[in-house]
Amino acid sequence: MAIIAKPMIDDVELTIRRDIANAEITAAYTVNWSTFDQLTNVSYTERWELVGVDPGGNTTLYIGPSLVGGISSNGNTSTERTHQATIPWSDLDEDPNGLDEIAVVVTLTPLLPVARTAQSAQVTVTAP
Repeated sequence: MAIIAKPMIDDVELTIRRDIANAEITAAYTVNWSTFDQLTNVSYTERWELVGVDPGGNTTLYIGPSLVGGISSNGNTSTERTHQATIPWSDLDEDPNGLDEIAVVVTLTPLLPVARTAQSAQVTVTAP
């Protein structure tokens, strides 16, 4: 069995409910951890954002707060995630025809250990 070195983000769901002048946003999904993630407990920075879906490319409408320090499997095979936010309804109006296509995009970026190297200033010595 091959070890897959990245988690899968599945069952991504977006709910938008209008509350007068606001949009109540709920983004929910499941992170299915790889064997590698379970064995190493690598942390990931979690980012979620609302985008307007357009043929020429997505437009970012809102970026949700990121989890400081990231998330990790903690030995689990999966983790359920739910995020909520309230934004002005007008922030969802990104198309001129008044019909806006909105999606949520979830990104997990690994916080891998990084080797650091430093060198001192040079010192001149006279050889014996």
